Amino acid sequence: MNSDRQKMIFKPLPSKRVFEEISDQIKEGIQYGLLQPGDKLPPERELSRQFNVSRMAVREAFRVLEDSGFIYILKGSNGGAFIKAPDSSDVVKSIKTLLVRGGITLEQILETRLMIEVSSLELLIERITDVELKELQKNINTTDKFLRKGSFPSYIQTNFHVILARSLRNPLLETFLVTLMNLIVGFFGKGDPDDMEYSIRNLKDHRRIYRAIARKDLKAAKKILRMHILDVPPPLKRKGGKLDTVLRGTAVSPQNKYLIL
Repeated sequence: MNSDRQKMIFKPLPSKRVFEEISDQIKEGIQYGLLQPGDKLPPERELSRQFNVSRMAVREAFRVLEDSGFIYILKGSNGGAFIKAPDSSDVVKSIKTLLVRGGITLEQILETRLMIEVSSLELLIERITDVELKELQKNINTTDKFLRKGSFPSYIQTNFHVILARSLRNPLLETFLVTLMNLIVGFFGKGDPDDMEYSIRNLKDHRRIYRAIARKDLKAAKKILRMHILDVPPPLKRKGGKLDTVLRGTAVSPQNKYLIL
């Protein structure tokens, strides 16, 4: 990006929360395509001149933009502030922050999965390919091999849902669903031997979901996936997840008395 274009983007600021005005103008440049991923922003000295503000205000704006995932900072002679490409990890980070601060509960994550994953099954059944069906079958077979050896392959089982998300052919839905799965992995951890019974039950659900999708049985797929999501593994019970609202009005059999991921 040349300096003439950069001069056209930025304009002097009114006197109020200056660093926010700076960051807002840079965000607008990104939004309208004037700033592309990989573009290097002018140095602090040059930006302070264009904005007619102090270098400290520019530095604070950079900090805010970096924290929110719009830019990244490199040190050294070839360093500087660069526009960052969109990354789903930024979404994960934001939602994790809300979780840590108590803004999102596990109950709400489950509700969101029910609303998005189950509702998207019709689209998934229309768009999933034979290649992706083979990936699901391979995932199931790999999980089975680990379980027979007494291992707890939680990350492999989680990847089953990542494959489903990718099969939607919708980057926004995929990013959101993968974000939810990453949160789930982070919350439940890597698993332990006490979770083996749950993991075996989880594998059985995946087989049933796969078969329903493969034969394009939407009604069965929705029913199985809903009960699968509503089958919470032992770590959730140990961590005291509150699921009363999700459970209310839901028929849960004695075999499926927990609620899933």
